[in-house]
Amino acid sequence: MREKAPFLIPIFYLIAAINLIGEAKQHVYMIYGTKPLLMLLLMIYFFVNVKSHFRPFSLLILFALLFSLFGDLSLMVLKEPLFAAYPMFIVGLGSFLIAHLFYIKAFSGYPSTEKGFVRIFPYIAIPFLLYAAWINYAIHPNIGDFFIPVLIYSLVITLMGISALNLSERVITTASASIFIGAILFIFSDTIIALNKFRPDIQIGSPRVLIMLTYILGQYYIVKGAIVANNLIPGKAEKEALQNN
Repeated sequence: MREKAPFLIPIFYLIAAINLIGEAKQHVYMIYGTKPLLMLLLMIYFFVNVKSHFRPFSLLILFALLFSLFGDLSLMVLKEPLFAAYPMFIVGLGSFLIAHLFYIKAFSGYPSTEKGFVRIFPYIAIPFLLYAAWINYAIHPNIGDFFIPVLIYSLVITLMGISALNLSERVITTASASIFIGAILFIFSDTIIALNKFRPDIQIGSPRVLIMLTYILGQYYIVKGAIVANNLIPGKAEKEALQNN
């Protein structure tokens, strides 16, 4: 299917570049002026490309992007004095947690008669479980009251990665590979956030730039793959035609 509104992607690239430069230079206006636009542009791009084939899968992806936007806004104002009395880190964590849950629901509930890669080879999930154990062990000494929220979050993002991998064999490779790459980049971004917040002794280059770079690319690849996957889902009329044949 031909891509719709392709002009949105160069705009997205431009906004992303400005945001990354802003993060590198710690330029508040560049960051605040671009960050909210990133998920908004992806939401518009996704909707435009699936509106003629809108499915429950489409809605779940849109909700995941919407709560990602809420998470961005929450973490963006984390250090603002006006919000100092509010647990904005927990609000942001909760928003992204919900976003991941929507992604899990979308990926695991994708309509297909095939089993999926992880269901065929369950042991492939072991590296994800080891990751969850490692990240919790690494940040445990400084985690304090955040132990339970972070533990839950790490398990959810692990499940998101597993459910993304399980799309392999259930949808064409171009879609499943794009979604899986996006999921891994998203997990990597969250990992840097956790290490940057709870293990400042671990040096990770320019963490803010790496966090945003992997997050932006992660969401972009998920959206690109989800568009292809969504538009392969047959509608009611198509299903009836297949059954009649």
